[in-house]
Amino acid sequence: DGFVLEDVGRRLLERKGLAQQTLETIWRLSDLDRDGRLSVREFACALHLAEQARGGYPLPHTVSVEQQAQLMRSVEAFVSPHPARRDEFGSDIASPEVRSGKGVRETAGDAFASVRGDRGAVPTDDGRGYRERLGQLALLLDAAREAGNLHRFCEDVLHVRQELEEQLARRRDYQQELRELREAIDQLRDERRVVEVDNASIRRRVAHLQDEVAFVEAELQGAEGDLVDLREATGFRGDAHDHIGGVMAERRQLEMDQASIRDLRTRLVEHSREKAQLQGMQQALVERQRHIEQDRNLTLTAIEAERTKVAASQQTRLRMCEERWVLEQELLRHGEAIG
Repeated sequence: DGFVLEDVGRRLLERKGLAQQTLETIWRLSDLDRDGRLSVREFACALHLAEQARGGYPLPHTVSVEQQAQLMRSVEAFVSPHPARRDEFGSDIASPEVRSGKGVRETAGDAFASVRGDRGAVPTDDGRGYRERLGQLALLLDAAREAGNLHRFCEDVLHVRQELEEQLARRRDYQQELRELREAIDQLRDERRVVEVDNASIRRRVAHLQDEVAFVEAELQGAEGDLVDLREATGFRGDAHDHIGGVMAERRQLEMDQASIRDLRTRLVEHSREKAQLQGMQQALVERQRHIEQDRNLTLTAIEAERTKVAASQQTRLRMCEERWVLEQELLRHGEAIG
């Protein structure tokens, strides 16, 4: 059932050659639930305390569940079939030192360092045999085999390791979900800013429309007042129905005028847009004309330079012709002198 009974446990602990009082203290410190038997974690703690007492170290006053759990993790790391690696919490799993038996004892010593004080680590072996290198883990395995719980012990160790791997997988999933939620929150914040900007624009538009409605109502009231004054001045007397009909007709006319004004405003906006486009095109044409003028001036300058070169060539040709004529005259004179 995964437990070491009291008689079996005491018989195994007596092999350490310790005093009976020391063994009772070790049993009391290890049996945290006081059920008269030791679980795998509690029995590993008892073996470790016995190893400490055997090495001359004082026993702690109390032992916590966390210290036993840390010792059990070191045992699990030793029997793990996986290669050495470092998990996501930064702790080594199945390192070479743990596989040789040294890591188990050092980790167990660290688990009880805060209780026993600064007395150094638990002495390690010097490689004098397989069983001596395994230390308290060999005793734990022997006890589990004698109690017929070796298979259950291995299953518990593998089950604890599987739970740790599941916790790591859940942690990775939670981290991924957290990243996705943060991205979604950032996207919602961006959308909220866009909506706030749109709402501000809509509020400004509504305020502008309310101002226009108030202006129209004021104009309508003024027109109604003018109509009443006109009727009183002309002595017009009509019934209430005629008066309401006239007011409704004037309101319809006013609405038509407002529609006409909106149409004119729309046309004015369109003309303004077309004017802006034409101005842009005109600016582009002016820029193009300026470039053409620059090209034309450059061309004229080049033509003038070519003309200057041609004139210089003509002058050089005339000078050479004159020199040739002079040479021919000298040749003729020399010829006549020789003849």
